This record gives sequence, structure tokens and C-alpha cells, in this order.
Amino acid sequence: MKRLILPLLLALSGCSSINPSGDILPPEINSYIPIDNYSFVLINESETVNSAVANESGGYTRTVDPDEAIAGVLLKMGVIRIYETPDTNLDKVALVSYGVSGTRNIGLMGAYSQEVTIVIREVNSTNLIYQCSAEGIGSTEADDIRNAISSCLSGL
Repeated sequence: MKRLILPLLLALSGCSSINPSGDILPPEINSYIPIDNYSFVLINESETVNSAVANESGGYTRTVDPDEAIAGVLLKMGVIRIYETPDTNLDKVALVSYGVSGTRNIGLMGAYSQEVTIVIREVNSTNLIYQCSAEGIGSTEADDIRNAISSCLSGL
């Protein structure tokens, strides 16, 4: 009887809930203006996210600076982070705002995802360049946020 119950539970719950990363919703992306129209970006600084996981061998910690993660993705695309608004060439500067916009319980064993929302606007007109929301899941909250940022910016 025990041999029958486990496969039945797996079939009823769906195999994807054993692997929570399979339950992540696709990112919601709206791209209005190509990011390669911009050379520089101002990014609101965010707090560092520190996470820890305990296990049999002691555990480990993970850290992510969301603003630095965003800056790294944009740098790969040739957009350089600056820390002050320049006096000239404002038409080449974008402003990035970031925030954790939610969590969602998924899968078995109490797994949950973190959702981030990122908005990129023109500095001189506040027109939208890009807007996205995406979930991420990993071993820690820091991993969740790093994965959500990557997923969110995948449409650039």
C-alpha cells in the first residue's frame, strides 16, 4: 500500500511542484525604447540582501546588491552606471528604479519565490524605456532576487 501512495501523491501534485523553479511564472516585460539609445544610467541604490542557509556541514551565506546586479547587466549592453546627473547629454541618460514587489508560495516543502519590478525611464522626459516584473527562486533570498533581476532584464 505504501508503494502506491507515494506515486499517487506525486501524480496528483504534479512533478513540477517537486522542483519549484519549474513553477516560476514568465516575466512580464514591456519594452518601449531600445536600451542602446542610451549611454549612461542612474540607478537608485538599494540595500544589500544577506541570506544564510544552515545544513549538516555548517551552512553558507549569500549576498546580493540589487543595484549592482542591475548595473552589471546593463554594462554588458554598453550602458555605463553613473552616480550623478550630468549637466549635458541628458538625452543619453536613463533612470532605473527597482523594488521587491512580492513573494509567492510555490512547490512543496515551503518554497517561495521573490518578485522584483524594474522601471527604466528617460531622465529628461520621464518617458518609459522599459518596465518588467519577474520572479526568481534559488537556495536563498539573495539567490531569488539575483535570479529575478536576470529574468526581468532578459527582454533588453
